[in-house]
Amino acid sequence: FGSQYALHLFEVNVEHGIMIDLETTYNSRAFCMTCVNNEHVLIGTLCGTLLCFQIDERQILWATRLRSCVLCMISSNKGNFNRIYCGLSDGNLAIAELYDHREPEEAFCITIDKSAITAVAYRNDKLWCLSATKMTILNEKTLDILSNIDLTFESLDPSSLL
Repeated sequence: FGSQYALHLFEVNVEHGIMIDLETTYNSRAFCMTCVNNEHVLIGTLCGTLLCFQIDERQILWATRLRSCVLCMISSNKGNFNRIYCGLSDGNLAIAELYDHREPEEAFCITIDKSAITAVAYRNDKLWCLSATKMTILNEKTLDILSNIDLTFESLDPSSLL
């Protein structure tokens, strides 16, 4: 369905076994997606854009540019706003805050590793970031690095030479 170079959204009804074309496209491939609430879905793209899709209206509400390709993301509800953590292909963690689901003014970035952040998890006020060679645990409130766990045991491992 669609082009391999573009995002095309579909709604799948699992109960009835049907797929509905939402007729929404964007000129970059999608890499990841997360639900912020029952009304909005965030989509990370290859060109480094974070999109907000409004489910009821079936339209892209806003698009904001990040530093590089968005590989993974999670959303954390903080009461009157949502904080979004995006793992980027350049080894940075981008943090954006969404108030009333408006486009964030800017995304704050912190460098985690030289290689891409491929997974981000949130548990007990800690952020867990996974890259090719290490896992980094951060304090979610202060963004201080609490621990770095090296995942390679060989000094000549090809992934550590990148």
